[in-house]
Amino acid sequence: MSIKVKEDDRAALAHSGVKRKSGRYDWGSGEIPYQHEDWFRWGEEIKALKDEGLSDADIAKKLGIKTTSVRSKRTTYVSRMRAENVARADYLVNQKGYSNTKAAEIMGVSEGTIRNFLTHPENVKRTAIENTKNVLRKLLEDGKYVDVGEGTEVYLGVPSTKLRTALEELEEEGYSVQKYYQRDATNPQHSIPMRVLVPEGVSWTDLTNSLEEKEKIVFVGQHSEDGGQTFDQGIVYPKSIDRSRILVRYSEEGGSAKDGLVELRRGVEDISLGDSRYAQVRIAVDDKMYMKGMAVYSDDIPAGYDIIYNTNKAKGAPDEKVFKGLKKDDPTNPFGATIMAGGQRWYEDEHGEWQLSVINKINKEGSWAEWQKHISSQMLSKQDVQVAERQLNLDAAQKKQDFEEIMSLTNPMVKRRLLESFADDCDSAAVDLYGAPFPKQASKVILPVPSLSPNEVYAPHLEDGQRVVLIRFPHGGKFEIPELTVNNHNKEAIAMMSKNPKDAIGINYKTAEKLSGADFDGDSVLCIPNDKGAIKASPALKGLVNFDPKAAYPYYEGMKIMTDHDKGLQMGMVSNLITDMTLGGATQAELARAVKHSMVVIDAQKHKLNYKQSEIDQNIHELYEKYQGKKNGGASTLISRASGRRYINDREIVGIDKKTGELIYRETGRTSTVRTVDKKTGEVKWVRKPMQIESTQMAEVKNAFELSSGTPMETVYATYANSMKNLAREARKALANTKGMEYNPSAYVTYKAEVDSLSAKLDEARRNRPIERAAQRLAERLIKSKSDEYGNMGKAEYKKFKQRCINQARMALGAKARKKRNIEITPKEWEAIQAGALRNNRLSDILKETDLDVIRSYATPKESRAMTDSRIATAKAMLAVGHTLSEVADALGVSTSTISKYT
Repeated sequence: MSIKVKEDDRAALAHSGVKRKSGRYDWGSGEIPYQHEDWFRWGEEIKALKDEGLSDADIAKKLGIKTTSVRSKRTTYVSRMRAENVARADYLVNQKGYSNTKAAEIMGVSEGTIRNFLTHPENVKRTAIENTKNVLRKLLEDGKYVDVGEGTEVYLGVPSTKLRTALEELEEEGYSVQKYYQRDATNPQHSIPMRVLVPEGVSWTDLTNSLEEKEKIVFVGQHSEDGGQTFDQGIVYPKSIDRSRILVRYSEEGGSAKDGLVELRRGVEDISLGDSRYAQVRIAVDDKMYMKGMAVYSDDIPAGYDIIYNTNKAKGAPDEKVFKGLKKDDPTNPFGATIMAGGQRWYEDEHGEWQLSVINKINKEGSWAEWQKHISSQMLSKQDVQVAERQLNLDAAQKKQDFEEIMSLTNPMVKRRLLESFADDCDSAAVDLYGAPFPKQASKVILPVPSLSPNEVYAPHLEDGQRVVLIRFPHGGKFEIPELTVNNHNKEAIAMMSKNPKDAIGINYKTAEKLSGADFDGDSVLCIPNDKGAIKASPALKGLVNFDPKAAYPYYEGMKIMTDHDKGLQMGMVSNLITDMTLGGATQAELARAVKHSMVVIDAQKHKLNYKQSEIDQNIHELYEKYQGKKNGGASTLISRASGRRYINDREIVGIDKKTGELIYRETGRTSTVRTVDKKTGEVKWVRKPMQIESTQMAEVKNAFELSSGTPMETVYATYANSMKNLAREARKALANTKGMEYNPSAYVTYKAEVDSLSAKLDEARRNRPIERAAQRLAERLIKSKSDEYGNMGKAEYKKFKQRCINQARMALGAKARKKRNIEITPKEWEAIQAGALRNNRLSDILKETDLDVIRSYATPKESRAMTDSRIATAKAMLAVGHTLSEVADALGVSTSTISKYT
């Protein structure tokens, strides 16, 4: 849309729009004031190519720019030219006095167009872009850098296309958009893309290599005096209880039988558990110590006390040995454990004032039921090969059935989203090596019931007299599995946890001892019915009878105490050793040596044990060499190697091979500064090397058998892992070859209310994206600021520490948990989707923020419930591991007679 310019009209054009100055003369001088501007030259060229019939993609290829840039540059051109036309029409009619007809003749447009220009003198699109630029400029002028990634457009109230246009125009003015990847605080394999608008002169290196520079990053709509970097974690510093209110029950008085149990007087407001009947808690004592354990109500507390604290410490032990010491130097985490959201309670006292309870919940009734229910290779690989094969076959059959049902979906966009998620799940399954759960398997927290025999369990979710086994992790072997009979009539257990606890069971303390030394401060188990004896248990190892690691390897003056880092390393090594020894056919005596050492390592830091001497006495290096081929240890079987770390050069996914389904990667070329020390001179140097990211051994091999030493159990697991890798490739191949759905303009009109509703929900979901990115940046600062304090942490402790940091950052900024999906699609909105009322990009964004199970139920055709080959395979696999006909029928949504017919 070019403009004819007369000499007497140049003055109007030279003063319209937002002008800059460059060089010796004012911007706007010349025959056409903007003819040398980038926006004008790009726009004219794109318009000419469009007139030739080229598509946006073809134009982008020809000009060497992105398709999105073609659209945003065209938007800039059209909106600015319109602004120029509006200004010129106003000048000709209202200042020069020309009639509408004359003005139309001069400008080469219709009279109606002139009326439109005059009736609507402001260009709405141009105003939106200018307003966007002004908001962003203001933040930059205030010394901030601006996060302009996904979701920013919601806070600005403009479409994403307008934001892109505004950013391109700001880049023309000298600003720049720097792009980098932020490592997820809790998942080093996942990177979060960041797009940050910065002033001229701030480079990518400046931004990514300096925490101080990252602290300047804010998102539009973030309200905080310092840019949102300080925060209120949502949890206040804990209130203490007076020591005089606590009765300690020592070992000789029965404390060992309930070690870790905190008994509370009913009806006392400041120690109430609120809506829970039991909870894992931390309670500060005299502002210098704290209790940790499982809290329950009791009606047998002596007068003068409100709490009984059960301990295995001997009578006369000082409080410093009975209680833990508060970490006063870390007021955000004085217990060394994360208080759950809503884990602190406020109540109104008798004076009408609000008070903080002394109870701090780590987990509450119902929390344990949500924990992982699959069976890990750490346990399953130590059972008979046939048992492991059945559980892995069931998991594989269920995944094949899932894939078949996804492929039967009629909505291509839903199919694409589910295929993407399914492929990722299969990749994870190949690494994690989880087997399918056993029938009626459940995660339960254990509570002490001394009146139960060591062969009984209080488990109201199961039938009286049923046989069960309990599995605790870390898991050493069959010798750590107690076999018990359900007794649901025990009065002590009923009084403690009621007749229907959500996720607790009761056992005798001697049973806990077999569970690799479990206690009652929140330890959990898998409770698995075992009437058919599928899961094998064995007597405790003879070499472990009466073995007390604390007595065998006590501290001596001057001994080096194990650090958190050493504990994580040593636990990983001995755990892998026990796994590899089991697969390698080690004798009971050899296993006892390794398990003894693991018991010392577990308590070495906590009780200052001499784990180095244990390593010598148990001749662990001989076991390393015999079963792992190295004197200093090292995973030697697929089970222990699968999730082992492997570092690779930083890379990004750039596509999917349509023929094979393989992901296509490209190394990013990003580098990091690494500290090196010359071994000869001791000289320290800092060098730039390719940035490394953490992956796993299994993820980086195409064939799982590459990790196997050849044992029958490894063959079962390698076969399973390869089946998962193949399914992931099949899913991605289907994904790459599935096109989007066709947009239907008439459906948009019919379902406009539903489309508007979905768009509003998407905007709300998008609001969380900038906040989540800010939380990740804040978590990075929190982690690094405490790196000195936590520098010696082991892998498990460090993972928990990072999770606390991201939780605190999210609470501070109001971000929802990243995995939480918050778009609920109604049946009517689903009709709109099926009718094609939404464009593919918008629908794809919505599907990323909703519950895929709900969408799948909408999209799955009824005929998919027919007994296909994969569903028959699933039914047979479920029956093989002990599920009843009724359970299989419920799982597959068919009748029991149908299951009988096909199996």
